[in-house]
Amino acid sequence: MVVEPGTTYVWCSCGKSADFPFADNGCKARGCKCTEYTATEAKEVFFCGCGATKDAPHCDGMHKELRVNGLMGPDNRPLKR
Repeated sequence: MVVEPGTTYVWCSCGKSADFPFADNGCKARGCKCTEYTATEAKEVFFCGCGATKDAPHCDGMHKELRVNGLMGPDNRPLKR
């Protein structure tokens, strides 16, 4: 998505937000460790949609590795073991 300069985006790490990948009011109640990202310029940013990134809130491509190894569920979220 293209972000707007000066705008703060709050990324949800639990994946249960109604506005995923962004946090909603329920995230705090669920104990979600949300990550704030403030855009400094208008540019395209890829926010993580699988929740497995090691570079939150940005996508680091982990979803590809999970899918190849059969660890990605049908909802594009990592399988819980």
